[in-house]
Amino acid sequence: QEAAYESILYQKRKEIHLKVARSIEKVFDKRLHEFYGMLALHYIKGEGYEKAEHYLVKAGEEAMKASAPSEALNYHQEGLKLYLQSSKDTADPEKLAMFEKNIAIALYNKCRWVEAVEHIDKVFEYWNMRTSPNKIYVLIMFTKNVLSIMTGLDHLLKKTKIIPSQRDADILDLLYRKIAALVYIDNFEMFFNVLNGFNKALNVDISKSTEAFNLYTMLAGDLSFAGLSFQIPYKILDICKAKMDKNNIQLRMPFTTMHTVTNHCSGDWGKIRAFDIALVDDALKKGLMWDLTGYMLFFFGVKIGTGDFEDVEHSILKLYEIANDYDYDLAAVYADLLKVWLLIKKGKVSEVQKEANRGFTFSGKHSTELHQQVFLSWKAQAQILLNDVEGAKESMLQAQSLVNQQKFIPPMYIMYYLVAQFMVDIYLLKEAKISNNSKNILRFKKKAYQSVK
Repeated sequence: QEAAYESILYQKRKEIHLKVARSIEKVFDKRLHEFYGMLALHYIKGEGYEKAEHYLVKAGEEAMKASAPSEALNYHQEGLKLYLQSSKDTADPEKLAMFEKNIAIALYNKCRWVEAVEHIDKVFEYWNMRTSPNKIYVLIMFTKNVLSIMTGLDHLLKKTKIIPSQRDADILDLLYRKIAALVYIDNFEMFFNVLNGFNKALNVDISKSTEAFNLYTMLAGDLSFAGLSFQIPYKILDICKAKMDKNNIQLRMPFTTMHTVTNHCSGDWGKIRAFDIALVDDALKKGLMWDLTGYMLFFFGVKIGTGDFEDVEHSILKLYEIANDYDYDLAAVYADLLKVWLLIKKGKVSEVQKEANRGFTFSGKHSTELHQQVFLSWKAQAQILLNDVEGAKESMLQAQSLVNQQKFIPPMYIMYYLVAQFMVDIYLLKEAKISNNSKNILRFKKKAYQSVK
């Protein structure tokens, strides 16, 4: 077949491809969405570039709906490449922004956080927006807005709010995704972006905007996660609860996630309701991977912390299943985190080393240095319990290198590092006491004190 195809004259081949594409459009017009990828291919081969570009965009949109981010990314990247080739110096900024937005969302769904942020910023540039908020202005406006809410003088919430345009909704949605991505790569920038997002969302009627509502819940979760406030998050969550359409899964899943995050980080674990498996299943159908996997991590993290191990192993398997079925690597990273944490709580220190090594390698390829630091810290804890102090010291040096790269690390990420450092210092202090080395006794006493300060 290939030899026969190659023997056909080039012009004739183009005509055949165009004829096939038009036949598909005619015969399958009622279910054309099933053939977008094939149509794009035929129009590319037939040099019908305008229609090829159109169908590449459509194929990418269908792939996103089907939770196939790799295919979506490929279609949108090919569409952008084709558009740039055909338009050259006459490219429309709005069209370029559309391609960049679709690529950014596909990268976000692929857990490629750094690239997702880069492409979101490209969209903002095409829309003549700042890619990094004015930090002083954002902080002043946020303080003013929050004081108004917390003191009961929240006239801002009672004045007439706008119903967002499609552009407004797209901006708020991209801000949400950018903040989510920054959680893994730069928590300092994440903090100012979430404040900026909330300030923008305050102008919008959250009962009529999924995107604005979710930025409210994002603020609550991120402030709690960063350990900066719990009073403000609970107030924000109360506002959201009063406004939420409980039948809207795109509101209920992010709300439940951030409510769980806030209760987890505040230590108010009694407020965490029973695990809602039906909610997770519904969220899977909607492609809300970031929210539902975060919900599972924080919910079952509490279960492990309280020694209630029932259903934890099943949840770990469920996360691995999500990672495999939906091409979502973050789910596997979270499964690894829960698995190692469970082994630590069960006292299976030999297994901790093996699984921590695996988690360290995998998270380095698919997630962030922050997760790597957690796995190294857990490995060091296991090594100390196995009296491998030299191995523990080496693990802590690797972890310290990763910690030093960050401007700010939330308590949930840094606490395991501090515990491991304390364990190493106490071990070395005991050795110094046994050897009666007064200089080292003083040194490691001071280090152990600094570890828990």
